[in-house]
Amino acid sequence: MTEASNDSSFHESAQHREDLERMTALVQHTLNNPLAALLAEAQLLSMETTLDPEHRAAVDRMTELVRRLIALVRGMESAVNDRMFPR
Repeated sequence: MTEASNDSSFHESAQHREDLERMTALVQHTLNNPLAALLAEAQLLSMETTLDPEHRAAVDRMTELVRRLIALVRGMESAVNDRMFPR
């Protein structure tokens, strides 16, 4: 490869990385608000004293699933960087 094609390749790779980082940030931002709202609603529902055990267990499962999604969204940036652009 020539120096010019190496520079072009590097620029395309850097641009690709920037595009992925922007897309990841957009997805994180788009998902964070509804997930936070779902978690808050589930937590409020879990404080309800009149829930029967079956419904309380369902609310607890919902809370745990939303927390797992939040953790997944938070980890997206490092997952993209680690898998797509290993060092």
